[in-house]
Amino acid sequence: MPIDYAHPDGNLRRAGTGAIGPAWTGGAPEFIRGTTMPVPGVNVGAGTSGHATPTQTITTGGSVSLSGVTYTISGPVSNRVIPGFVNLTAAGSLTNCLVTGPPTAQAVGRAIVQGPASGGQAATVDFCTISPTVPTSYYDGVGSTNLHVTRSVVRNCTDSLRVFDWAAANGGTCNFRFLDSWAGELCQHEPDIAGNRDRTHNDSAQMQGNPNGSATDILIDGSVLDARGSTTDGVIPAVKGSLAGVMVTPAGSIGPVKMTVTRSWLLGGLHTVNCLNANLTSASVVVITDTRFERPGTDPYAPSVAWSVKATNGPTITNTGNTYIDNGAPVSVTYI
Repeated sequence: MPIDYAHPDGNLRRAGTGAIGPAWTGGAPEFIRGTTMPVPGVNVGAGTSGHATPTQTITTGGSVSLSGVTYTISGPVSNRVIPGFVNLTAAGSLTNCLVTGPPTAQAVGRAIVQGPASGGQAATVDFCTISPTVPTSYYDGVGSTNLHVTRSVVRNCTDSLRVFDWAAANGGTCNFRFLDSWAGELCQHEPDIAGNRDRTHNDSAQMQGNPNGSATDILIDGSVLDARGSTTDGVIPAVKGSLAGVMVTPAGSIGPVKMTVTRSWLLGGLHTVNCLNANLTSASVVVITDTRFERPGTDPYAPSVAWSVKATNGPTITNTGNTYIDNGAPVSVTYI
């Protein structure tokens, strides 16, 4: 098991590598991924305290361009507030940034921060907060391909993680990582203008194969996916029946999903992990290991079912070392 820890010099280090991320001035506790639960405002990833709180707004020039409300970033950007959508190229990176989304609502279905659509090289997001100040049902948090997110907070979106494969050139390889991070406070909307339905269905993480190919190479490690409630923009109460922690929904029969969640915390939702989609077959592979689940029925925000799986011709699953948070009992899979 790789060990990640905060070095006494104040930098996050990984076994066999140099320091990553900015130094900070607090005490640096030892951190082993999967034992320290990321909590926004307390510790998000390896001993790092609090939220990203930059005060300067991003400016254009050099590796930063702006078209409408979308910034394209092709180099490192740090310590900035970014009031728009962000498209990162393979050379793009964000560190200690607050991404607030467009200042006015946009009828554009996308993630607030997106990695490159093809090419196979990942952009990076480290110690950032993605939280739109004007949320709409069109907006997800981070996605969809070639993106590695570490020590970050994603909140106030329809789906926090949007892991789709829109580019046939990828051959189904999403190359998506969500490490030492927290995703939650989903923003429900009523009505759901983007989906043309009465209410949004919100997921902390949605994995979706589609006609352009499968969705593979997806890893969530040492992170929290929290579907216990929603921000709802102050308009409607959280509706548990429209929330899920992990939603696996391949489109048609073309695009299976292959993903791994390990050493993480999965909370809330009607079904915390939902593998009931009609198009799921054994070609889809869902691996969850060494992860803590909220036990159904322990409080009003706890799930009704921890992990539901389609019983007939359903996905291939691995359920190893997963336990309930409150009593340490093994997590059971419910076949429906």
